[in-house]
Amino acid sequence: MNNLEVPDHLRTKSHFELLLEAANLPEPGLAHFIARQRLWRIPRPHASTTRPQHLVLERFLKRRGGRIDSDEAWRAGLDKVWKGITSGAKLKQNMPLTYLVQILQAGWIQDGTWPRGHVVQPSDDELVQAAVLPSSASQSVTSLVTNTCTGEEQE
Repeated sequence: MNNLEVPDHLRTKSHFELLLEAANLPEPGLAHFIARQRLWRIPRPHASTTRPQHLVLERFLKRRGGRIDSDEAWRAGLDKVWKGITSGAKLKQNMPLTYLVQILQAGWIQDGTWPRGHVVQPSDDELVQAAVLPSSASQSVTSLVTNTCTGEEQE
């Protein structure tokens, strides 16, 4: 173990890791992917609390019609957040994923990775949702989601 690693007994598990441990996932394949994706999308119990900083960022984005690709937005502080994220620094506070994605996109626009004004193609999620899950996989994921949300133990 190097100096930067956290010993296992001190490491806390993420919400997703806890859900994975409790899940009875199907064999690897499309059904497995879909089951993991559903688990990933289960909101954390405290995810709905809004922090004052998030309200400031939300108002900032709303004033610009949700667009953060302007130089003004970049200079207003998004550059610092982007540099921190891309350098691997840990965020000081949790931030909604939608904000992180927008900040990353703004950085890609600034560094030329993402063309300014480029329209994002529709997600391929509908392809995954259209796939038929085996009934056992569907039932185990449904019961896990239900039990996780109600706080019940899974057998």
